[in-house]
Amino acid sequence: QVDPKVTGNAIHMFESTRLMRDGYIYGGIYAMVAIFIYVMVSFGNFRTTLIILLPVAVGSVWTVGIMDLLDVSFNLANLVILPLIIGIGVVNGVHIVHRYREEADKSVNVLSRSTGQGVVLSSLTTMVGFGSLMVANHQGIYSLGLVLTLGVGCCLLASITVLPSILELCTAKNWKL
Repeated sequence: QVDPKVTGNAIHMFESTRLMRDGYIYGGIYAMVAIFIYVMVSFGNFRTTLIILLPVAVGSVWTVGIMDLLDVSFNLANLVILPLIIGIGVVNGVHIVHRYREEADKSVNVLSRSTGQGVVLSSLTTMVGFGSLMVANHQGIYSLGLVLTLGVGCCLLASITVLPSILELCTAKNWKL
């Protein structure tokens, strides 16, 4: 604002950082839109699509809340994993809802079947794998591992708590998914 023609290393770093941050955020938004469209086309039902994406939404809110409690913020190192967290959270929802749709007896908890165990095991192995980055001395690598572990963990918790509750509500209301 002082001089619009100013140049130099500081300005270059500032602009590069801003553009990368914005690119990561837009990448997360584009990933979510693409996933929404894909799930909507695959399942052919708007309500089902929203239910599948619910663990991601809830898990994301929980992740940001826990990050605030731990005084961890998004940075250029950990913003790159937003689409990965979204993808893993969506996969959990897809598997659980698929199992729910296949189950003839809707009163049976879908997590008591092998699908629930598979979702938990898949998320835990991802958390352990990326959580191992937290032993790094580099703060960027450390924060990448921490945010990914928190994000996948929160999406997992939402998938095994919130999603089955919503599916029970769907059964009680006799909603077709």
